[in-house]
Amino acid sequence: HYLYLHTGPFESDGTIPEALYPEATNFLNYFHENFPNIQSYAWLGQLRSQVDIDDEQVRGEMIATAQKLVEEVGFDGIQYNIEPLRSGDEGFLNLLRETRLTLPETPISIATDEWQPKSLSNLVAKYFEIEVISYWATEDFKEAMPLVDQVVIMGYDIGLSSEDWYHWFLEQQVVYATKMAQE
Repeated sequence: HYLYLHTGPFESDGTIPEALYPEATNFLNYFHENFPNIQSYAWLGQLRSQVDIDDEQVRGEMIATAQKLVEEVGFDGIQYNIEPLRSGDEGFLNLLRETRLTLPETPISIATDEWQPKSLSNLVAKYFEIEVISYWATEDFKEAMPLVDQVVIMGYDIGLSSEDWYHWFLEQQVVYATKMAQE
């Protein structure tokens, strides 16, 4: 039982102007009073190319923004939706580590690209002579999962034209993500 409220996007310096959420506190007060069993998450997003999460100062501003949204505005948790994320994105993993240290009791959710074995990505890249960048390997999930409370695998733009294939694909994502979470 969660409600994700778009509360951004991040500016390039890692902040989110208060003008983008002027009535958030009033809404959250009403929401929590009327729906006490549903958690509210600040959905914090941006294109990876628009926010340099490799920069420690930018990450610090992002975390300070998340902390303010939880402690002052009244969100129960946060969801980071930075995309696309390359496999092995240390900037993103550092953001998660540092956020967890700053907000140890706050629920953290992340939106990720789909899971794909690194060997399959390498095969596709070699066969089609392209760089496969928009996926997460098993190692990425295993590093991120201990730092967060929820993982949302984005499966809306994978390009499968058949409904049956799409259902199968999403089922596989859930099966493998659950298996990784239990390891």
